Amino acid sequence: MMAEMTKIEWCHATFNHVRGCTKVSPGCDPLLARIANMIDTYEAKEMAAWFREHVWLGVSVENQEQADKRIPLLLQTPATVRFLSCEPLLGDIDIQPWLFSEYDRYCIDDRFGVPANANRSKIDWVIVGGESGHGARPMQPQWARSLRNQCQDAGTPFFFKQWGDFKPCSYCATSGRNPTISHCSMCHDLNGRRVGKKAAGRLLDGREWNEVPS
Repeated sequence: MMAEMTKIEWCHATFNHVRGCTKVSPGCDPLLARIANMIDTYEAKEMAAWFREHVWLGVSVENQEQADKRIPLLLQTPATVRFLSCEPLLGDIDIQPWLFSEYDRYCIDDRFGVPANANRSKIDWVIVGGESGHGARPMQPQWARSLRNQCQDAGTPFFFKQWGDFKPCSYCATSGRNPTISHCSMCHDLNGRRVGKKAAGRLLDGREWNEVPS
């Protein structure tokens, strides 16, 4: 079922091609994750070709454990764009190994030639956001900054969706400093204040990050 209007910040419309739900990882709790049952509309070969030409495919990556499990599987799947939805972001994540393809690494290190079969697959886009709703857990500014910095170093588009229900103090959200008790009085609560998604906003270090793949 196609929905031509959506409140999701990084897309224009949604298509419901899955059914059923179950908890599969920490990012699902207290929310439920959807388990995909692809509609059997095309033959397998036609579907694979269509994916390669048209589909932007992403996985949810809320912590390092899920990154290590899911990103390699994503990179094995044909798609026009492969992206990570790091929301709700529940911890610090190192994604650098997947921001550069094997082909890129050979090119960067000019001591070696580039093998003809070098893998060109890599992550093309990273979306980051905190959790909102009942049972929401806070996101630390340094987790979001780390992913932003990794993307900048690799030239990968970065989209900061939201802080979620918890907002760090204005100093920590805009100064580039990570929260510690010594920085300011509000940082005595290192999780920030629960003000709701709308009030928390989506400014990271004083600006919006709305980068998308070209």
